[in-house]
Amino acid sequence: MRQTTHGRIRDLAVEEVQGRFVVRGRVPSYHTKQLALYAALELLPSDRFDMNILVS
Repeated sequence: MRQTTHGRIRDLAVEEVQGRFVVRGRVPSYHTKQLALYAALELLPSDRFDMNILVS
């Protein structure tokens, strides 16, 4: 994810909670958030993850 977003995710964390992956972090723009979502979809099963990335 860091590579796809060119290192623009701050405080990136991926954890498993009750069988689901939770992706957390902060990004500077909605475009970067979309890049993070794209990267997560490539890495994780789409029915088993939640995005909690804030634009700030």
